[in-house]
Order: sequence, then C-alpha cells, then structure tokens
Amino acid sequence: MLDSLRHQGDPAADDGPVTVALPPWANLDRTTHAANFFADNRLHIGMTLSLGSLITCYAIPRGARLLAASGGLDAPLQRVHATAAFVLAAVQPRPDVTAVAQVRHTHARVRRAVLHSGHWNTETDGVPLCQEDLLGALMLFSAYVLHLLPRLGVHPTERDTEDYLHLWCVVGSMLGLPDEVLPEDFAEATRLCELMQERHIAPSDEGKALTRTLIGSYQNMLPGVLGAAILPAVRHVLPPRVTECVGIAPARWAAPGFPARIRLRGLEHALFDWFLRELSPQDLAA
Repeated sequence: MLDSLRHQGDPAADDGPVTVALPPWANLDRTTHAANFFADNRLHIGMTLSLGSLITCYAIPRGARLLAASGGLDAPLQRVHATAAFVLAAVQPRPDVTAVAQVRHTHARVRRAVLHSGHWNTETDGVPLCQEDLLGALMLFSAYVLHLLPRLGVHPTERDTEDYLHLWCVVGSMLGLPDEVLPEDFAEATRLCELMQERHIAPSDEGKALTRTLIGSYQNMLPGVLGAAILPAVRHVLPPRVTECVGIAPARWAAPGFPARIRLRGLEHALFDWFLRELSPQDLAA
C-alpha cells in the first residue's frame, strides 16, 4: 500500500482551488472530546510536537530533503509557527476548512516548485509531498504524539487516545487522504507508525542541518537555563535511534530523573508563550 501512495499526489489541489468539508463519518462527539483533551494538555502536546514530531521529520531523509528544498533551513521558527497555527486550527470539534485548504494549496505549490527544480527524480523518488508523506506526517501529529506523552507524565485514557486519533483522521481525510488508508484505531495507527519508521528513519546531511538550525533557534529564543535544557529535553522526549539519526550526541552523563519536572514545565510554558506571542489573532481564533 505505502509503495503505491508514493506515486500519488493531490490532483484536486494541484489543479486549482479545492473544496474542503468534513467527511460524512466524522463523529462530532469524538472530535469534541479530542479537542478538549488537546486543550487540557496543550503544553505537553506542544512540546512533543516541537521537540519530538518535528525533529523526527528531520530523521526521515526524504522529508528532510523536501523541507530543506522548501526553505526549512532559512526560517526554522517560521515553520514551527506555521505548524502551530495549523494545529490550533485543526484540533477543533470542527477542523477549520480554510486552514486545511490553505495547507493543501501550500503543498501543491511546493510540489510544483520541487518538480521544476531539476533536483527530484520521480522515477526513483515518486511524487514530492505524496500521499505516503502526508500519511506519515499525520501519524507523527497523532499516534506518535500519544506515544511520547507518557515521557512527559501524561497518560491518556483509551477514549482520549482513540478520539484524538479519530480527529486527526478527520483532518487527514480533509487533507485529501483516501479513507481506506486511514487507521481505524490506535493499534492500527501504532503498527503504521512502526512500519513507516522502519522504512524511512535514517541519517541524512539535510536532517542534521535542519536539526542544528532548529535547536540553535530554540536556544537563542529561550533565556538562560531554559535554552541550555533544550538538548537534554530532546533526548528525554525522543528515542535514541531518532536522536542519533539527526546528529544529537548522547549525553556525557545522565542524572537520575533528569530533566527535572520544573525544568520541563518551564520549557513547556516558554515554548507555549512564544507561540502565543507569534501567532496572529486570526490563528488563535481558529
């Protein structure tokens, strides 16, 4: 299945303006519960996204190439801002159709640019920003986050887990993914995450450069001890296989229980405060 998705883009968005709507199977009781779960745990989820999911994207050479080719090295915090704005718009009882349509148009624009750059071979690499790429990103934003949250002391209930995944599957359908490729439950999503990581996690020069740039930007943005805690926090959140692929060396020593809860909480609040300062009123209202 995944091999076939590599050669499929988003014809509707590639051809021009696209109409986005909730799929008929969307369950508003479940999406409302998922949105409330996100609101209750937004600091922890924000940290897993900004230090976990995004850096794991860089551990996928294909994704790192696409991000580097589309300017990811030039403005890393701008990409974090755009991701945060989309998440805030998407994780609602009714995901914002305008925000989803905008993402599809952005993906279409990047696909055209990469295809015309002369640096992408569709025979060997498939379509840039293909449906496999999109499905992988969807899993990093949903099931992967749910797997990382216990590392920060958050233990979702079964309903939290299944409904949060359901909401992101609704978003995936709105983004143009066929319903048949979306996981039916968290167990299937976990297997899909593991399969995609086995297929794609590997070191790359682009992934290491993107990671250095992002971490350096976080360190410059955050004051004193919080900036110094970024690397230990990344090591705490992510499995060693991922950190090794993006060039983050193991700690020279490990203190029991580090990072301390207060330091992690400080990072969570500092990152979230930055999102609030940077996001526009329209983003926050989404």
